[in-house]
Amino acid sequence: MPSPAFILQVVLLCVFAIPGTPSVNTRATIVDQAAETARVKQVVDQFFTAAKKRDWDATAEFMSADFELYTDGASGFDKQAYVKVLKEDDMELTSMELKDMAIRVSSDGQMAWCKYRGLFKSVSHNQPSNVETAETLIFMKEGGQWKITRAHVSLKTLNP
Repeated sequence: MPSPAFILQVVLLCVFAIPGTPSVNTRATIVDQAAETARVKQVVDQFFTAAKKRDWDATAEFMSADFELYTDGASGFDKQAYVKVLKEDDMELTSMELKDMAIRVSSDGQMAWCKYRGLFKSVSHNQPSNVETAETLIFMKEGGQWKITRAHVSLKTLNP
């Protein structure tokens, strides 16, 4: 009868050396965190620059195909619905400030998140609006480009 040590070795050999088992890449991916953080920040800046110009097609280019936006009011929009709402509204951003921004990139460089507080002044339907937001954006890399895949916005109306 084989010894227990021999049986354990055979079992381990079978578990870790089964032919056809996909291999796992154990090499660490080296990600330049500072460079990727700067690239995410650039996407945020370009997104809001396009929004300020009311170029909703350009803003859509920074969203992933499966983009979703959620609000505290339990509203949710996919990319198509969100862009449609923006295009149908006459809102113009007159002032925008993003404060307390923090960006983190995953260790594999494929996912990132950004949080910030926004102060936005706008005019919509001839009515001025002044709001403060707390926002979170989740980014995924698609074809080497950062895309916004999820967004959450909490709004607080301020005095105009």
